Parts: sequence; C-alpha cells; structure tokens
Amino acid sequence: MLASDRDHDKIATKTDNVNEPADFDKAISATGYGLFNVLLLLAVLPIAWTAVFDTTSGAFILASAECDLELTFFRKGVLVAFPYIGMTTTSFIWDYITPYTSMKTLFMLALVGDSILNIVSTGVQSYYIFLLVKFVSGIFIGGPLAMVMTYLTEFHSARYKPRFATWTGFLFSVANIIPAALGFSILPMDWHVDILGQDYNSWRIYLLICSIPPVVGLVTATMLPESPKYLMAIGRSDAALKLLRRMYCMNTRQPPDTFPIKALLVRQKTQLPRPVLEASLERMRVSLYNTKLLLTTTAYLPAFCFVSFLQFGSMLGFNVMRLWVPHLFIILNNFDWENWTSSNERQPTMCEMLDCRATLPGRRYLNYSNVDDMCFRWTINPVIYQNSTIIASSAVLFSFLTGFITTTKLRKQIINARGLPDIGGKQFRNKLGAVSAVHADAGGGGYRDDKNSG
Repeated sequence: MLASDRDHDKIATKTDNVNEPADFDKAISATGYGLFNVLLLLAVLPIAWTAVFDTTSGAFILASAECDLELTFFRKGVLVAFPYIGMTTTSFIWDYITPYTSMKTLFMLALVGDSILNIVSTGVQSYYIFLLVKFVSGIFIGGPLAMVMTYLTEFHSARYKPRFATWTGFLFSVANIIPAALGFSILPMDWHVDILGQDYNSWRIYLLICSIPPVVGLVTATMLPESPKYLMAIGRSDAALKLLRRMYCMNTRQPPDTFPIKALLVRQKTQLPRPVLEASLERMRVSLYNTKLLLTTTAYLPAFCFVSFLQFGSMLGFNVMRLWVPHLFIILNNFDWENWTSSNERQPTMCEMLDCRATLPGRRYLNYSNVDDMCFRWTINPVIYQNSTIIASSAVLFSFLTGFITTTKLRKQIINARGLPDIGGKQFRNKLGAVSAVHADAGGGGYRDDKNSG
C-alpha cells in the first residue's frame, strides 16, 4: 500500500554535501513536536468533522422531516443507511488511488463536492433526490475524508504517534456531540425563513448549519501543506526538506539552518502515465484475491470471524444509540397515555409504545388499515435532544479514557467485557420501556394535523 509504495526503489538525492542522506523516519523525528503539529490538527478538524456531520445529521431530522419527505419507517431506515452504503461500496477503491494522488488535492475535491451536496440537500423536496445526495456524500466520506488520520500521521514520528492518535481521536469524536446539541437548539423551534423563494423550516435550517464544517474545511484544506512523505515519494526532495525545516523551526523555535538533516533519501520522481493506472488495477485484483484466500484459511478464519463479530457488535450498538435513539424517544414522548390507561391496567411494553397507532398523532388513524403510509407530525420535546447530547458526551469521554487503558496488557479483557452491558441491557428492555413511558408522560405530548392539512 502507501507505505510500501513510497519506501522501495530509493535513491539518494542530496541538497547539501555536509551530511549523508536521511530517510523519512529519521528526518521526521528531527522535527520534534510543537506548534506546527497543533496548528495542523486544528486545520484538519473541520475536515474530519464533516464525515461525522454527514452521517449523523440525517438521523436527527427523521421526525421533523417526516411529512415533507414522506418518510415511512422503512424509508427512515434506508435514509440513515445510505451514507454507509456509499462508504462500503467504494472505500476499497480509494485505497489504491491515494498512493498516486496528493491527499491535499483529494481533500479539496471531496470538500467541494460535499459542500455543494450538503447545501443542495437543504432545499430538496424529493425523498429519492435526498437519498442520492446522501449516497454520494458517503462516497466522499469513505474515500478522501477517511484519510485525515493517515495524513496527520505522516507529520509525526513514531515517538509521538500513540499519544497524538489518542488526543486526535478525542477531538474528532467531539463532532458526535455537536449535531445533538444543534438539534436541541433548533429542531423543536417553529422557524420559517424565506431563502430564494423557498420556505426553510427548522429541519432545513438545521441541515444548513450542519453544512458549515465542509465549507470551513475547504478553506483550511487550501492552506494545508503536502505531506513530506508524499513529496519524498514523488522525488521532490527540495520541497520536502524545506517543509521539514519549517516544521523544525516552528516546533523548536530554532533557525531553519540549524535543522540537522541536510539531505534526504528519496525515490525517483514518480510518473503517472496510463500503464501505472493499469498496473494499479491489476494489483487491486491480485490483492483482493490473495486476501480472500488468506482469510479463508484455518490459520486466519477463526480470528477474522471473532474480530469481525466484535467490530460488528460495537458499531451496531454505537450507531443504534447515535442514530435511532433520538427518534425512538420522540415516539415514546408522544405515547397516548390517556387512551392506554382507559383500556389497560398494566404498563405497556416498549414495542407497544413504539406502535404509531398508540401515539397522540395516531389517534385520527385508528380506523385506517395502512397506518405506516400516514404522515405524523410529532411534538418534539427539547429534552430528547438534550439526552442525546448527554449520551454522545459520555461516549466521547469513555472512548477517550479507553484509548489510554487499551495501551496496557488489559486491553483484551476490556474488549471482551465490552459486550456485557449489551447483553445485560437486553434483559431490562421492558423495564426501560416503563421508565421511558413515565418520562414521556411527564414530558407531555400532542399532535398536529397530517400532511394534507398543511
């Protein structure tokens, strides 16, 4: 991959006759760690946050946009899943494009496209166009926008990478809190703003505000330097050495001419003609074939299945909490307690509370045979998004702490223990429904007219 492509076939390119040429690892170690690395991290934050905003914002508008986009429960699930479909279907292709393309260029192209798509999504009236926008956004997320961490690590030596990765992951994950906090501030409001002749209600304004990270990221991406590793890979030794001296100067407050590395060991300048692309495609085919064979052997299959199971369970639990809990609690908050208590003496189960016909907006549809196709205008209690903010904050905090803990020998036991709360949580789902029901009853609820009444 990238590292192997950039490390073989090296030749010495000297910019000074004083010292012997140094390879990338030695040169990057001499730059130290300081102001340059901090400013670089701040510059890429909006780029990394863009991926989180693109996958999260759609989940918070499910209740508010139900009538405007004619969302059924099935359509809501597809809408939330479509960015991930775009990511998984194209991510492996990007892996073979990046060694021959500047990451800075890919960032800029992806952010231009994503900024346009996010702004367009605020004004679309069709559900299918909205799906298309989310799918293309997923392609950008699974490709260029997923390379931010790789880009950052190429500016750090092995000494600083572990701690830097922990803090960087923490700052990246803070983006999970912001969409929930914005939802708490905007979505419960009855806002209407005329923009270019179109009425923008609260959920469209919410999406418009969520379009800020890719726009800001595009501005900061234009100021990012090329990776010194990439510059060395394409034979631009002078530019790489100049950048390394700049990093050294900003980090150590020393003059650039005191940088101890005077020459770099780099490979010959890479040309990218058509045969290179053909060779890359052939290598992709061979790599996929060999990987498939290796993973199905007895040596790797058990470990591969176990790790995949853990990853699947972790992502499933995290994304259910992040993407579905807000909408589920909105439905619980609109539960029709008056109608239930008049005909039942027991507490409702979670499934019974999530039945749309048992909600306040569902009163008028009790005699309809196909309730799933009806439009419900939910009463949105701000405390629901406040709770989502708390959940996101706790996830960010504990993932940050886990980043330190898993550097110890106990990391294997911690990963296995991670599944215990999920198993225990299933045993208490009915009790959770009762507790949520009490909360919903205290929060109140109401309903508005269906989509035909405006």
